[in-house]
Amino acid sequence: MTIEEIVFNYLKTKLEDISLYLDEPGELPDEYISMKRIASGLTDHIGAATLEFQCYAPSKYEAAALDEELKNTLLGYGSGYGITETPEVSACKFGGSNDATDPGTKKYRYRSYYNFFY
Repeated sequence: MTIEEIVFNYLKTKLEDISLYLDEPGELPDEYISMKRIASGLTDHIGAATLEFQCYAPSKYEAAALDEELKNTLLGYGSGYGITETPEVSACKFGGSNDATDPGTKKYRYRSYYNFFY
């Protein structure tokens, strides 16, 4: 199983009301999260990957709130250990986020990065 599948499946169980995509389909809801791998590596048989998440919503505030909900879910703020509760992921580190409104579609978007070790 790839790290994308592991993270996708984990988020699907935790963010049940949010649409989550590995690839953007033709028809998109107003609020959703897309994710993709932007870097990967392997050191001493420990896999590492950086995933980029893009949180889309009807307003800048809602996109920022969705990004914050994603961060709380992955890192486990207030609810345990986050994604490291899964046996496949040993660490998840927040790499930062920013307002990245999509100039092509004019959709409000926040973009964040996480480093996963598995």
